[in-house]
Amino acid sequence: MRSWLAGDDPTQASADLVGLIDWIDAVYVRYPGAALPSCWLWHPAVVEELWWLRHTHHGAYHGPGACWRDVADWHDRHRPGVSRRITAALGDCELSRHVPGGDRHQPAAPVPLTAAAAPVAERWTTHRGTPTPTQQ
Repeated sequence: MRSWLAGDDPTQASADLVGLIDWIDAVYVRYPGAALPSCWLWHPAVVEELWWLRHTHHGAYHGPGACWRDVADWHDRHRPGVSRRITAALGDCELSRHVPGGDRHQPAAPVPLTAAAAPVAERWTTHRGTPTPTQQ
């Protein structure tokens, strides 16, 4: 299984979104509280939540490991949890807020202190600790 957020193949990502949209239309939006705003695709964390939920649904209903306990867990815990998180994250967001000048038009924040990755990795693997921070 792949993470949507970690994808690196545009063709695969496009096919993944088509499949996700088909599943959202067939399953997810059929439940109360599952409406998505027009900008849901502009929220990578929401896409990942729905991606995960789709695969959890598939695992509960299909294949050799499918079982009613997992179906119940999907209905009682997974689906409502994703719906709550999406509602909390998006609130009243809509696509027009993502255009230049909109309050949601912003690039992802850069990952801080990436230059420290090598010293942290070295210290962790050799001493199971982290190096003392420096001015650099």
